[in-house]
Amino acid sequence: KRFVIALLMGEDQGDIVRNKSTMQTIYNNNYRFLTPPLQATLISNVTDRKVQLYWDTDAENSKDPFFGEDFNGYRLYKSTDPDFLDMKTITDAFGNVLLFEPIEIWDNADGLKGAHPIPFPNIGVHYDMGDDSGLRHSYTDTLVENGRTYYYALSSIDAGNDFDFFDRGLVTIDYPIQAMPSESPFNITVNELGEVVFRDKNTAVCIPQESSAGYTEPFVDSLAIDHLSGYARGGIFNIDVFNKRTATLHLDDVYELTFNDDGWLTEKTPLYNWGSTIAIMCMNITTGDTLFNYSYAGPSVFHKEGYVDLERSIYEGIGFEFKFPVEDQISPSRDNVREISVIKYNEDGRVTNEWKEWATDTKSNIRCNAVELPGPAYALPRDYDLVVYDHIVDTAYAPPPHPFIPETLKKHPLKFAVWDVTDPMNKFKMKISVQYEKNATNENYLPPEMYGEIWDSTRVILRFPKPIDYTGHDTYHSSWELRFFKPDFARKDTIVIPPSPGDVYSFRTLRNPTAQDTFQFTIDGGEWLAEDVKTTEDKKVYVVPDPYVAASTLESIYELAGNSQRRVDFVNLPPKCSIYIFTASGKLVKKIEHDDVFDVGRHPWDLTSEDGPEVAFGMYFFVMEAEGLETQRGKFAIIK
Repeated sequence: KRFVIALLMGEDQGDIVRNKSTMQTIYNNNYRFLTPPLQATLISNVTDRKVQLYWDTDAENSKDPFFGEDFNGYRLYKSTDPDFLDMKTITDAFGNVLLFEPIEIWDNADGLKGAHPIPFPNIGVHYDMGDDSGLRHSYTDTLVENGRTYYYALSSIDAGNDFDFFDRGLVTIDYPIQAMPSESPFNITVNELGEVVFRDKNTAVCIPQESSAGYTEPFVDSLAIDHLSGYARGGIFNIDVFNKRTATLHLDDVYELTFNDDGWLTEKTPLYNWGSTIAIMCMNITTGDTLFNYSYAGPSVFHKEGYVDLERSIYEGIGFEFKFPVEDQISPSRDNVREISVIKYNEDGRVTNEWKEWATDTKSNIRCNAVELPGPAYALPRDYDLVVYDHIVDTAYAPPPHPFIPETLKKHPLKFAVWDVTDPMNKFKMKISVQYEKNATNENYLPPEMYGEIWDSTRVILRFPKPIDYTGHDTYHSSWELRFFKPDFARKDTIVIPPSPGDVYSFRTLRNPTAQDTFQFTIDGGEWLAEDVKTTEDKKVYVVPDPYVAASTLESIYELAGNSQRRVDFVNLPPKCSIYIFTASGKLVKKIEHDDVFDVGRHPWDLTSEDGPEVAFGMYFFVMEAEGLETQRGKFAIIK
């Protein structure tokens, strides 16, 4: 006859009884468990004071036998202990330590956030399901110390189940039971010396450290990407190396970014060839390989899915994170905006009122109070200068008489003009309408000298042509409206001082990339040069920690033959060198041969002499010699 034996353990008797209840449930269900999602594959890249992690999307395709597709998110754990015990801080209602505390949670933006509705059975603990942040597939940790070992684990978690989860789209099979979320396991196994003998694929063991002296890690300078064509401006262009081994294979390659757009503005006017972004492609034009090519049905879908798809993968060792200006403002009520906005921040990125000021040193007490869209106007993705002259240079545009056209919109001769200066080599004058308004400050009086000038309460409306085959009343669209007023602090003075000839008011716009935009970049660094080996104070070889006092955070938490494993590190070493360590009296204590790859600029010393015993406390001197390089000397102290 079949029988089962269960060995029960717990923190105390009450915990054992609760564990017994769990085991009974497992037995009653014939050992059919709710299945956690698959483990993601976690890959690490370590550099100077930085750890980069990225992972695949396999876990997102997990299927639970009860609830179908129920993947919900990722949880990232970090520890200096391979058992992650310093992160196991979340207790149950009875004070028993139960869960690890993640440093990050990334979850589907699906409405399931905060405390999960279904707790752990009998112990009053709910999973934190995040805050609908959306999924990510990379992470950069800069809160690390060089030379120290860090352990990372990335778990996958599902949505669990409640009676309304199927209707909410959180699971794909309607199974009428309540269930708490299931989390994928992770494990790192070390031996008695602290050496890793096994780790799950969703874990990483990382030791950030300086590169060899004279070696520059491969990198992409996101601020120096070449904009070969087009007029895109603004947004986030973060391009970073996430796998230096792969990226180093492409140091001489040229990468090109191109885009496509929906041409919505092109359809409205023959003057501009422009549209909202709907596609992005990156090609290695040296090899002819396409890294990615994402295309979407429209700009709304591009903004919703494009950034997510792009972030999912690492391409030839490179990670991309893009986000373009004023994302996804396309709606029936704002169809005229289309991801275009006026720049209202200064060179430091702070939003100020500086955009209201004249670009020239003017004596005028008139300022531009607003740049906005009047009624059914369309935002133009261009740059403009309003220039004041001492003679008539233009005539204001006024549509033929019509019941909806204001009487104040007339064909005034103008001593100013608005220029499209987006392409400095191809400036052209814009058609503009001008409207002068009565207000309290001018006592509803419009002085004749104001016509043709920029005056208090002046509206300047940019115009651009409608399609050639348009046969309606007004053949010009409206665009940006500039509203000029005396500022509040000048209201007490009834005198209006218009801008002088030569004065310029400028405004610029943020706009997304289009089919006209092409960017190129390369991977820099990735090589060792002897001439780059520096001996300045911040680049010469030194020892950490200095002084060494009893112990160091660099040392393993495991003991060897009952003794702690002592350690100091020599830093900023070239790839191949010899290190000689002497006592204060000049006796040679140890000779260390360093021969490593370019991105390893450290070498540990276990504080033992050539004969084997640990060295005594005191002051020590070292000499570093490398072929073809300047000999370096230094000192350090050991305090036991």
